[in-house]
Amino acid sequence: MAQFVLVMLTVGWIIATLGASLPLLEHMKIAGISVFERAALVAVAFLAAAPGLFLAQHLDEMSKSSRLLTTVAMAFAAGALVAAAFTSAFPLLGAAAVVGGMSCGVAVSSGGKYIRQLMPSRLRGRFYVIGDLALMSGILLGLSLTATWAWLYELETISLPSYLSGPALLFLLPTIPALAAAWLTWRSPESPVLLLRQGREEEAMVALVRIRTGQAARIAREYGRMQILASVTDDTIGRRKAQYSSPRQKIMTRSAIAAAIGLHSTGVSIIFLFGIVICSWTGASMTVSVIVGMAAVACALFGLIARVYGFLPPAFSFMTSRRSSLLVGGGTSALCLAGLAATFFLVVPHAAGAWTLVAAIFLIHALTVIMVMFPAANSLTRAHTPGPVRTRANAASLVVAGVSMALFLLVADRLGAAGAFLAMALVDCGATLLVARVVPLPPRLPSKTAH
Repeated sequence: MAQFVLVMLTVGWIIATLGASLPLLEHMKIAGISVFERAALVAVAFLAAAPGLFLAQHLDEMSKSSRLLTTVAMAFAAGALVAAAFTSAFPLLGAAAVVGGMSCGVAVSSGGKYIRQLMPSRLRGRFYVIGDLALMSGILLGLSLTATWAWLYELETISLPSYLSGPALLFLLPTIPALAAAWLTWRSPESPVLLLRQGREEEAMVALVRIRTGQAARIAREYGRMQILASVTDDTIGRRKAQYSSPRQKIMTRSAIAAAIGLHSTGVSIIFLFGIVICSWTGASMTVSVIVGMAAVACALFGLIARVYGFLPPAFSFMTSRRSSLLVGGGTSALCLAGLAATFFLVVPHAAGAWTLVAAIFLIHALTVIMVMFPAANSLTRAHTPGPVRTRANAASLVVAGVSMALFLLVADRLGAAGAFLAMALVDCGATLLVARVVPLPPRLPSKTAH
């Protein structure tokens, strides 16, 4: 579990560093990098992660070691970060974004498979929750580093180097958890399920003893479970193509992809645009804007914990199905984004402290999306769905996140903040309608009427 927590922590850290670099570039007015190039830099990192997910899924079906894939992916991610820290040329930055994004996609997919194969009996229920918490914690750490960097820059404008003249501290620091995750995964035992699928039963027993130190009877019992799981896994891989052509699997796939698009187009990626919005368009300092971004991620983290562990007020109990949760969350998110557009159009030009109103709407938006939509979307994209279905849904969400962030930057450059948020609200409405059209209604129980 420690390996996967480090992987998710690093991925969140990299995402936050990438997102926070945009307002820093805007704030420091780095010459030579246009808005279009900045938008492309963000989009390509998210888009490159999608083929990384498919690559990991394909190699898993070929019985390749998920432990080895995770180790190599984290090492490549660290190398891409170092390359980005020591270069100022846009083509090299783009190449680093491609390698880093694909490495993150492979690491998240392979790391998850490795942990599921390593401890399938203990982590089925809480595995994804821990991964989500680690991802958001990494985002929070990345934004806190960005706030520190901006604070130092505002105090010492001469002695510190410009952001892209390197070495850039924000791109070097995430290499620490990346290398730690690679080393820890490499030092861990191989998956007993993989060893059994490869016919290496003695090595599987040795690996299981390393994992389950205890009584011989318990180890033998776990070994029997591993054998059953390995045979079921092989049988499942052999029948996957037939499975996915069935009507039920097609409905599951469409629902999972629609849920992923609905989630990520509702503004989760907007959290990383706090700096641009507040710093460039409301006059607040870079430090204040990133701190508000940290508060938004903290709200999202609190919302996830509250939703998962049941610390919710009774007002949220009306959402009885995943479909209704997605629709309510999508509608609320669209209203928040439309409110931001109205705020930037009517309030910001006439009020010096308008960033407080903008920040309040952002915090409400982040809390609502995570508490209402996030569990429903995760349930559709993860629970009771085979691996390739989850891969397609997660890849779709990454593509939507990257494209939406790039379009947001381009529209904001042409039409201003109000136009950008209005466009995002329209995208949000479209995603909500897509969810309403694709995700099936919950089954109705027969009413108990007296005859």
